[in-house]
Amino acid sequence: MAALAPAAPASASNGTDAADALFTPYLTLVLPNTTTVSALAPQRTSARPAASAPPVSASDEDAYLHAHGGGATSGAGGAGALGRHIDFERLKFRLVFIIWPALVGITMAM
Repeated sequence: MAALAPAAPASASNGTDAADALFTPYLTLVLPNTTTVSALAPQRTSARPAASAPPVSASDEDAYLHAHGGGATSGAGGAGALGRHIDFERLKFRLVFIIWPALVGITMAM
């Protein structure tokens, strides 16, 4: 069973950096009557992740929050509008998971 375990990263003994290590991947083929494990060619790995997205500027963040209704509102008009806001997701959740089962339970108890 030890032959099926993946190999640990192997670094050269000449003092190379662990971030630039060799890793030997294995290919496993499982069939109904047999399992075949093949070692593939060693590959260099890098422990340093690459940036996947550019940084977001403050103006982009403000524009996004304004367009999607997030962020704090200022002024007297903003405070009044928040009080009259209806959260339909919360209303649907309460209807489906609280009110409807309670109604069905009360009806069945009668």
